[in-house]
Amino acid sequence: MTQEEMGETTPTDPTMEDLLSQEEYNYQRPKRGEIRTGTVVLLGPSEIVVDVGAKREGVVSPQDLERLSTEERAAISVGDEIRVYIVNPEDRDGNTIVSLYLAQIEQDWQKAEEYLESKEIVEGKVIGYNKGGLVVPFGKIRAFVPASQITGFPRRMSPNQRIERLSQQVGRDIVGQIIEVDRRRKRLIVSEQAAQSEWRERRRREVMDSLVD
Repeated sequence: MTQEEMGETTPTDPTMEDLLSQEEYNYQRPKRGEIRTGTVVLLGPSEIVVDVGAKREGVVSPQDLERLSTEERAAISVGDEIRVYIVNPEDRDGNTIVSLYLAQIEQDWQKAEEYLESKEIVEGKVIGYNKGGLVVPFGKIRAFVPASQITGFPRRMSPNQRIERLSQQVGRDIVGQIIEVDRRRKRLIVSEQAAQSEWRERRRREVMDSLVD
């Protein structure tokens, strides 16, 4: 008696249609604004091509590369895994357009939120100022230190004196703590005073712990 007569079925090899259907099921189309990890497959003088697990490889435009430093570009090699931001899942030519720069921006915002939660101390160098305070880089983002959050900054000054005092801060190293993160408004606020308070509190706990030991 055959297996068919006994009511049994024999497994059959999947057809090409089955394989394509399974591949289509597993495939996740890139979405605008999504961050993906890809592998560099082509490194040219004016563009980078990245395998992002899509039907078409991701293309980093020359304009995006220009926003990276010379050191950042030189550090990229074929075979490297890098994070990219999906700018356009499919342009008119069918290409997936991705950005290294925007991926770094997104990662910096995520890091800022983690620092806000953990009260991690950040360090940077003052690169600019306006009448309200100081500008400090946080990765690719610019953080703002309000004058009211600058340690030892005088409160009673004329507008001209205030600007002059702030201009003198450019170039100095600053230790701060992130106190506000607002991606929608692109606000990243850092407090030098809060960092010093946190540092003093940590030192106090360290001294107390050493006395207990």
